[in-house]
Amino acid sequence: MMKRFFLAAAIAVASLFTLAGEPVVVSAAEATVGYIDMDAVFEACPGTNEAATELRQLQAQLQQEFEEKSPELEDSEKAKLEQELNAKLAKRQQELMDPIQRRVIRAVKRVAQEQGISQVIKAELILYGGKDLTKDVIAAVKE
Repeated sequence: MMKRFFLAAAIAVASLFTLAGEPVVVSAAEATVGYIDMDAVFEACPGTNEAATELRQLQAQLQQEFEEKSPELEDSEKAKLEQELNAKLAKRQQELMDPIQRRVIRAVKRVAQEQGISQVIKAELILYGGKDLTKDVIAAVKE
């Protein structure tokens, strides 16, 4: 019984490697890492400040709506109302931020490709080395 289990596990592992395709081999010259201060990029991206302002206003409106309706509700109804209002806020946040995030990602990819950078990470994750792409990405998102 155990032999069958180990055999099945070995086949499963082997099939994972087969399904994954050929491994990507990157030379040391191609393995250049770039990093970006994402907060600075998003802050500089057109539309971010307007989106943040709209979300703060919507959050205040929804909070007021909750405070007006909740005194007369049971706890379970309050929880349901809170979930509905949070869902409304989350939906609007996604609607506003998705285009901005796509714009930032396009800029990151373009700058990385132009500079021969194969990997880009958040600045706060890097301890040593790498190339700071923040200024170039900020310029690219403003285009």
